[in-house]
Amino acid sequence: MNSKANPSPEYLVEHLFRNYWGSAVASLVRRFGIQELDNIEDAVQESLMTALKNWPLREIPQNPGGWLFTVARNRLFDNLRSQKQFTEESESVGLDSDFAPYADTDTSRFRTEIPDDMLRMMVTLCDPFLSRESQCALTLQVACGFSAREIAAAYFSREETISKRITRAKQKLFENVDTSTEADIGQLESRIDSVLEVIYLLFNEGYSSHQDDRLIRYELCAEARRLARLLLTSSAQNRPELHALTALLCFQSSRLPSRLGPFGELLLLEHQDRTLWDSRLISEGLEHLQDAATGHTLSRFHLEAGIAATHATASTYEATDWSRILFYYDRLVELQPEPMILLNRLVALAMVNGPEVTLEEFRSNQHLEQIADHYLYHSVLADLCRRQGDYDAAVTHFRRALNAAPNPKEREFLQNRIEECSPLAEVRHQNRTR
Repeated sequence: MNSKANPSPEYLVEHLFRNYWGSAVASLVRRFGIQELDNIEDAVQESLMTALKNWPLREIPQNPGGWLFTVARNRLFDNLRSQKQFTEESESVGLDSDFAPYADTDTSRFRTEIPDDMLRMMVTLCDPFLSRESQCALTLQVACGFSAREIAAAYFSREETISKRITRAKQKLFENVDTSTEADIGQLESRIDSVLEVIYLLFNEGYSSHQDDRLIRYELCAEARRLARLLLTSSAQNRPELHALTALLCFQSSRLPSRLGPFGELLLLEHQDRTLWDSRLISEGLEHLQDAATGHTLSRFHLEAGIAATHATASTYEATDWSRILFYYDRLVELQPEPMILLNRLVALAMVNGPEVTLEEFRSNQHLEQIADHYLYHSVLADLCRRQGDYDAAVTHFRRALNAAPNPKEREFLQNRIEECSPLAEVRHQNRTR
């Protein structure tokens, strides 16, 4: 049986949790206020547990998302009544049982109101009272439904550290911020940098997921693009970094159809079918990249969009302007010298100057040791050794990458690399012992 064509109740509940959590929480926050966030999260969680208990015993509802939302709403009513925080006036609030995820049909009631549940909640949670890291971690969990594990992966941090950060952020938010008022368009300017970072990380998780069953989460990529485009209709529309981020999302999204092969296998850029790339999204990206080239702002989004544009506009892999890409990475390292950016720069450096020079720089760069447990660290190092002809070292590092890779598609790719290099390593070993 095809689980996607005829999903089991367990599969469907898990799917709804991943994709509808943020929208359900945002819609309920819209109606009951951010001050009820803990109760709202509990109610949505309880609705999922109810579905897991009931759906295997009876027919799955025609509108599973609407069913979950209605159960969550009713459970929230009950919880608030029991806490004696519920009033008859609250009960009169209209709620749509045909709740549609990622679709907000409400219009703003006031000129200053943000006319989208998800974006409004993101702006609310990105309160300047909290640190930038806490704002983003809290928003990724509450608004986007990310687990602590996924957030930790985004920040190359420990899951326990992220969980504690989110708990403290919630406590500070409720103790020191007026949660009875909704965020409005006037607050967007002071919070836009954090909101853009959240959208960027939301897309990154969609582009390369840390979940076990999927490498690409298309719905997260689409939601990130939707939020960026929505911001372009707001007071932030003239910010160059917003146009740069939108350009980056368009370029990266254009390549999604070619990232997996006919059997679902991961394909590197050099093996992707460029005829599958979405030319409409590439054109949109180029327009936004041009709009981003105003003023004196140079953000990481500008430079990453420049890198993505160079890839997206190359007619073939061989025609890629790696010198330009290396130039962008050099500027990006100056702006934000993060270990993963340093690692990606070395990939470009190897394409320009070869693996020998790159390996020497790789091994002398102490900052890269911060991500020595990450699978990409060993994957890049293995490929450099492979290109240099050191197949023994290549197999060693591919195996370390395999053990650390979070996704089955990536592990399958790395296993194939090991199988390709192992015979070559054996031949090299035999030649040395003759």
